[in-house]
Amino acid sequence: MNDFRVGDDTGMRLYPALRVSLRHPPVEFMDLVAAALDDFGVIAIEETDDGSIQAFISDAHQRDAASEAVRRMLPDATITSRDVPDDNWAERSQAALRAIRAGALTVAPPWDVPLDASGQVIVIVPSTGFGTGHHATTRLCLEALQRAPVGGASVLDAGTGSGVLAIAAAKRGAQRVVAIDNDPDAVANAAENAALNDAQLDLRVAPLEGLENGVPFDVVTANLTGATLVKYASKLEALSSAAATLILSGLRGEEEQDVRRAFRRCRVVGRESDDGWVCLVMRRSQA
Repeated sequence: MNDFRVGDDTGMRLYPALRVSLRHPPVEFMDLVAAALDDFGVIAIEETDDGSIQAFISDAHQRDAASEAVRRMLPDATITSRDVPDDNWAERSQAALRAIRAGALTVAPPWDVPLDASGQVIVIVPSTGFGTGHHATTRLCLEALQRAPVGGASVLDAGTGSGVLAIAAAKRGAQRVVAIDNDPDAVANAAENAALNDAQLDLRVAPLEGLENGVPFDVVTANLTGATLVKYASKLEALSSAAATLILSGLRGEEEQDVRRAFRRCRVVGRESDDGWVCLVMRRSQA
């Protein structure tokens, strides 16, 4: 549930937010802030007129922890906590989204579905600003997924968000797709998107560590963060079948070696990068 409160004067709802600014922000400034906030219930994120990044947090109790996470990634940043009136900021932050291409796939919001797109189209209703295909890591995962042996496979999408990777796997002919996220709102959004795309998904509100090993998966996608991938490497390996393909992203270049080392039972068979973000394709050992 979103942790908003009613304003004192106008009665307008107030949402907890963080504003992050840098004197000399890098090109990937928004991506860095988004990555730092990945585990803190971000509803939407936008760039303000002065070049700052403003992120709306679903739970005010998480805002201090979110601020510390940003400070660790961007120690020179100025970070301000705010309560922002509900003046249609979510709609504004998402209205500019347009269809994008990722290999043979087109990912589009409902208002920009191309009529003449070649290949397959995935329609995604933006919910949090993530998983719409516009982030480099999502595009890299989508492209890697199209090269993976998905047809007839069992697929796990860990941290599904909007469900775009799970939907892509289903469209590529996966026999079974399990998509998990610990955020109920994300899973609700993924269910909406799955219905829009006539994709059969096994959607679950569940933390990765709580997922039973059970029957292993042939393909695993995990677009998380570098630190999260390191933390759950052994779990992701345990969920993977012998010779499974693991598609891992959400990590920065400087985190790559730590992630490689953490996946001790896998070897790297593919690597792509975009704007400092890395996607690793790994093959699980058959032993």
